[in-house]
Amino acid sequence: MSSKKNNHEVTTLDRLPDWRNHVGSSEDFAAWRTLIADNRMPQVLLLDGRKGCGKRALLAAVVAMHYCVDGSACGSCDGCRQVLSGNHQEVLWLEAADGKFRVEDAANIQEHLSYAPGGAAKDRIVVIVDADQLIMQAANRLLKTIEEPPEWARIYMSTSRLDAILPTVLSRCVRWKVKPPAEHIAIEFLRGAFERAGREVPSEDDLFDLLKRSGLTPGKALYRAGLEQGGESNEGLSERLATLLQATSVYGAVEAAAAIVDGARPDLAELLEELEIELNNQYWHAFHKNVRPDMVTIKRRRELLKQIRSLAVKNKVALNAQMVFESIGHPAST
Repeated sequence: MSSKKNNHEVTTLDRLPDWRNHVGSSEDFAAWRTLIADNRMPQVLLLDGRKGCGKRALLAAVVAMHYCVDGSACGSCDGCRQVLSGNHQEVLWLEAADGKFRVEDAANIQEHLSYAPGGAAKDRIVVIVDADQLIMQAANRLLKTIEEPPEWARIYMSTSRLDAILPTVLSRCVRWKVKPPAEHIAIEFLRGAFERAGREVPSEDDLFDLLKRSGLTPGKALYRAGLEQGGESNEGLSERLATLLQATSVYGAVEAAAAIVDGARPDLAELLEELEIELNNQYWHAFHKNVRPDMVTIKRRRELLKQIRSLAVKNKVALNAQMVFESIGHPAST
């Protein structure tokens, strides 16, 4: 389902992620069940975690707990099935198809929350996936709603870019840190995913390496392995980023940067995140091969990444992706 206004599209999914396939968050689930049962669940909750750690499935789970027949998010009762189908009348699930939530989206949120829930429902819920995509005007319009929501209202949000959340919004949220699952749980999950896909299961070491190269997040590991839609190209991105970091000349850095921009979606925020993972891998591989990592270079590149991310997030300057990656890979910059 989707609605279009002024060539802008906000998408609500035809089917939400099935939280029963999620791993490593049993403690979060237990805490949320208790909070909801005791009527102590925060009205405005922000899930903060790495990209690929399953925040969308967690959002679906916490929503289902409000309408599940026994509050457990069983996935089988009428309430849970309505949530999973994306058709629950009390739930407005929003994802910005063009990368921004605008003022009209804020107006839709306010309208949805202005009505009291019907029937036996006690709560009316809005879910905002990637709340860092709220532009300032939309966030300002929502401030009053976030600060003093109606008694029946719940606003659940997620982000993998906490530094991109406007301070006025962040200060009004209860932040819930989502941690990646334990390594042995994640590896077992990946093994099962390969088996279910009918793919040859990699060795334990290869699965561990895939997980490390994915920032310890199983979702991103599935994407890298081509087990999720669109994932086949991400492995190539990883290789191109590694080539960039290993460049020994200006020409090599420029050539590697061009290959990254030409061969991947030119989403600067995503590419910066992938580059940070590759810097982690560079250190990790050196450590496990008993090779002393070049910490001076790694530290300088991390600092440069931090500066670039700050500029990109705050939209102070228009950043050209190739120039950014040339500067990261340029030997003179390190």
